[in-house]
Amino acid sequence: MYAFETEVHLLRDFGLTSKQAKVYLTAARLKPMTPINQISRESRVGMEDVYRAITDLERVGLIEKIPDVPIKIKSKSLDEGLLVLIARQKENAERRISFLLARRDEILRNSATGFRNELDEWDVRKV
Repeated sequence: MYAFETEVHLLRDFGLTSKQAKVYLTAARLKPMTPINQISRESRVGMEDVYRAITDLERVGLIEKIPDVPIKIKSKSLDEGLLVLIARQKENAERRISFLLARRDEILRNSATGFRNELDEWDVRKV
């Protein structure tokens, strides 16, 4: 159990919540078409939270919901899943860097204009 909790904690660095990490790890370790209630039982996450986590994990591309009775889950392997999460973090970082660079340009543009205006005012007062 210690290894499981450690892996859950480590997956938080990849952008997952604790419940999402528990659900994903459990699904990845069980047979390919695992019923949701078994994932809930094995992960020790309540059904309501499992359904929420599944929605999020499906959106990220880590799992796929198979319409069946009962609904089953197909998960990417841990290796594939970690690569998906790394790519997602890279995209987020690139977006953030682009945003910060645009802000930098805006600040420098406004700062240069403001500095020139201050110089103009200073020159006018000197005369």
